Amino acid sequence: MVFDSGDPEEILDFIHHYKIPYRQLLGNDDILDLYRANQGFPTTFVIDGGGTIRSRTLGSPPNKFKSIQAAVDEALAASS
Repeated sequence: MVFDSGDPEEILDFIHHYKIPYRQLLGNDDILDLYRANQGFPTTFVIDGGGTIRSRTLGSPPNKFKSIQAAVDEALAASS
């Protein structure tokens, strides 16, 4: 989910530039509270097809994208 990260066109440009292959959702304040994502930005989630949060990353640690990709790969493997 993407919160307070610019307008939808800017977000799409970022996704295309970094070739992010998975779906991004634009969130509102209700979703922000529901997922407890108001502890800091960025907070990055990997959510599987069943709606289960597989990974939550607060901030931008050094291996952020590597760990996110591992969580995505794990979620995809579990669903097959």
